[in-house]
Amino acid sequence: MKLCPSSGGEPDQNINDGRGVTQLRSTYQIRIHGSIPGGLLQNLPPATKIVPAGLILRISQLDDVGLIGLLDAFRIADIDVLEVRREISTMEM
Repeated sequence: MKLCPSSGGEPDQNINDGRGVTQLRSTYQIRIHGSIPGGLLQNLPPATKIVPAGLILRISQLDDVGLIGLLDAFRIADIDVLEVRREISTMEM
């Protein structure tokens, strides 16, 4: 599995730029090889988007514990995780 560096910041971190507080939240892009069993697919977070080919998942609002649990579930289901990327987006509060 290849873990790619993030584009900066840590998940769920708040910053204050003088104009207000901005919350950073993580969206993970997970590239896999193989298909996702129906039972596991139903348990993915509701904000999950699956690319039509079924090989790339975009999962929003996932913390570190949730990511580790998801990667463990893929390992148990014998799904090869090829790459994990964390994207950071900002949300004004």
